[in-house]
Amino acid sequence: MALGLLHDTGVSRSVEHRHLFEDFEYHNTGEHCRKGHELLQACAPFACYATPVLYHHTPWHVLERLDLADQTVMTANLIHLADRLDVVRVQHHGTCILTARPEILAEVRGDATRQFVPRLRDILLDLAQTEAFWLAMEDEQYLDESLDLLPHAVHGEANWNDIKQIATLFAHVVDGKSPFTFDHSVRVAKIACSLAERLGFNATACTQLEIAALLHDLGKLRTPDEILDKPGPLTAEERAIMNRHAYDSYRILRLLFPTEKIALWAGCYHEKLSGQGAPFHYPAERLDIGTRIVAVADIWQALLQNRPYRPRPEQRSGPEPPRPHGRKRRHRRRRGRLDPTRARGVPGSGHERRGKLSMILTRAGSFLMSKVGLVSKADHTVGQAARILPTGRKVFFDHDDLIVSKTDPQGRITYVNHTFTRISGYTEQALRGQPHSIIRHPGVPRCMFNLLWDMIQRGENTFIYLLNMARTGDHYWVFSHIAPSFDAEGMIMGYHSHGRVPAPTALAWIIPLYVHLLAEEARHADPRQGTAAALTLLHNLLGRNGMTYDEFVRSL
Repeated sequence: MALGLLHDTGVSRSVEHRHLFEDFEYHNTGEHCRKGHELLQACAPFACYATPVLYHHTPWHVLERLDLADQTVMTANLIHLADRLDVVRVQHHGTCILTARPEILAEVRGDATRQFVPRLRDILLDLAQTEAFWLAMEDEQYLDESLDLLPHAVHGEANWNDIKQIATLFAHVVDGKSPFTFDHSVRVAKIACSLAERLGFNATACTQLEIAALLHDLGKLRTPDEILDKPGPLTAEERAIMNRHAYDSYRILRLLFPTEKIALWAGCYHEKLSGQGAPFHYPAERLDIGTRIVAVADIWQALLQNRPYRPRPEQRSGPEPPRPHGRKRRHRRRRGRLDPTRARGVPGSGHERRGKLSMILTRAGSFLMSKVGLVSKADHTVGQAARILPTGRKVFFDHDDLIVSKTDPQGRITYVNHTFTRISGYTEQALRGQPHSIIRHPGVPRCMFNLLWDMIQRGENTFIYLLNMARTGDHYWVFSHIAPSFDAEGMIMGYHSHGRVPAPTALAWIIPLYVHLLAEEARHADPRQGTAAALTLLHNLLGRNGMTYDEFVRSL
């Protein structure tokens, strides 16, 4: 059950949900599988589900050739089958599910021999003969009752560290809904935790406040992308839809943490001291210091990010944090939207503690900027490109586009064409002299680059599928032909690359393969050992199919 609930962890945006539901042949499914795998792998309580999620859109005829445990194959393909059935069922919404049953099964059978494990397919077809199987899916109340009847694990006292890891997972899912909120919740949580520690919160309270901050925007998962990303003012209806997210967060968290303040801290950060905030219109005396810390952390972090309706304020040099919003903040205090105690001190805790919050918010700005990571300097400096983090968003370009680059023998860029700069987001001047790895995405195994370098340094040309990363952290797949350039004496004087849009059918093979190799690399603490092991695994996989790498890549 848990795996079914978590299988689409890598999908946050409404537009991708629509693609997945409306088009079963949607060829970008591998991206959300990879992202879901990364998120679950980093969350210890759910790490056991990471590998099945990684392969839950991999068809059976590909899955059976990979070196995976039988249980992984079965669970991944079971989710694939259930997902397919549900997508087809939703397309018949509004008609009686019993009369639609033959059409639904016909669509599922369509490519069943290649998509699904025969045993699982046969079990489904057997279950599908009963009316109860279909009626239980038609009514959400029946489904909820069925889930309640399943045995649940019994837990003792809450392990706050595990809960924080799960909250971090959901924070990444929430922040993935919009390109303008990348890492927002995680950074708000770090700021809030730092403030709480300096205000004397004990360890448990700090962790609970951090969890609240991680989940403060949980309700935005139901907010449409079009509203979150709208560049102009919202209409009254759009504003009403947007404003409900804090209440939704509160209701969800109140069920999960009925005896803690987490729901209050996460759900009331839009309240105002004047009582005119949302969603409860609480007066100042009902807003405790935890709620105020989350509010301050949210406002400060939001002001340091680009938003669809305004750019991020420019950074200032020196230790002072950016404060172009200071006048607006003072105006908010005068109007009763922000309490001066949020920015200047803590009420009712003695003279020695008054002003402590002000000191943190102003004079300790440089500490928070460096330790909490409010702003990535990679946005401004090409030389620090390694700090750019993947956003999960895909850059699209035309099939007629040709991406061209040239390097010296050490792999430093000497030339790029206009298509390269347009798609990558870098200028040619910024790229000259930089290593070509500046656009390397962590989704490509290291062993593939080792293989590439071995071939071109021997004077051979080769083809390779590369996942590149733009300056913004967005990604794009390229099918590249890479070859050495020779001088008059036959010595290698550099390398040149020509890349085009890869075929979706090729990526259906490449993405699961790369994920498999990445998993092998990650098993080894020593990167060199991991790279060597993954390269051996690649050659073994190709050898079992009687192919060399060159034959494999040209056959796709």
